[in-house]
Parts: sequence; structure tokens; C-alpha cells
Amino acid sequence: MIRKSYDVRMHVDDLRRFVTLARAEHLTAAADELGIPQPSLSRSLRRVEEAFGARLFEREHRGLRLNPHGRLVLAAAADATTALDAAREQIAQLDDPESGTVRLAFLHSVATTLVPQLLRAYRQEAPGVRFALRQEASPTIEISSSSSSTARRPSRTIRWSSAMRIRMVRGFIGKP
Repeated sequence: MIRKSYDVRMHVDDLRRFVTLARAEHLTAAADELGIPQPSLSRSLRRVEEAFGARLFEREHRGLRLNPHGRLVLAAAADATTALDAAREQIAQLDDPESGTVRLAFLHSVATTLVPQLLRAYRQEAPGVRFALRQEASPTIEISSSSSSTARRPSRTIRWSSAMRIRMVRGFIGKP
């Protein structure tokens, strides 16, 4: 009998391991596929079973077979890990100065001169980037990954490589 406890610390890696084990239906084969020792996989499975308060597999002579509880958890775990992977990828894209969204606020006085040059030079270095432009009265230019256009949080500074900065400056002054 598995004790039901919501205090059990189950990690995303435990769910990933559970999904692999459920598909392999064999502890040793799943451990080999994951590149971890079998006892580590057994501990992960125990944490998942304790977190849900139920056995998830029927132990058989030649391996494991998901029981109804296990099939339910497998569907949820597969969806959860897929969603978490997608969120991680989306965050990486937002934070990537070469493919994310750069939000730029600028003064009216540079709207027709500096900003188009800046955008053109940046796009040459990072063609996958998207821009969200906002003309403001404040002398502050923001570079941010904030998804809310009304957010007034401190901006996250994007670190440009030295080579990118040099190429952009050269682009502004018209030198190759």
C-alpha cells in the first residue's frame, strides 16, 4: 500500500522518468535509456507513486504494466512535461536577443533617424528578432522582454556581443 501524502517532493525529472518507464514497461531498459542507475529510477517511481497515493504499475514476471491509475498519470505526465518543455522553449526565445521580441521605447526626436538605423542594423545581425516599438516622451529607451505593454517594471538588459555592438556602430556611421 502506498501512503497518500501531498508533502512528497516530486520533481519534473521524476515525471519524465515515469513517462519513459511507462513506455518501456521494463525497469532496466528504461534506466538504460535514461542513462541512470536502476535504483535512481526506482526512487523516482516511488516518489511519483507516493505523490499520487497509488501504485501505478502491476509488477509482472518480465516487467511492468501500467494499471488504470498509471494510465491516468501517464496521460497527465506526458501532457505536463510537453507543456513545460514548450514553456521553457518560449522563455528561451523571448530572452534570446537574436530571435525574441525586443520592446523599444524612444523619443519623438529620434523616431525618423536613429531608430530606423538601429532596427536595420539589429535585423542584419539577428533576422529572427521581432520589435515592439513605442514612442514616448520620456528620455528612457527600454529593452525588455516583458509581455505586457503597460508593465512599468525595470527592464531586463539584453547583453549584446562586442562584435554585434561594433557592427551596429559601424552601420550607424556608414563604415563596413
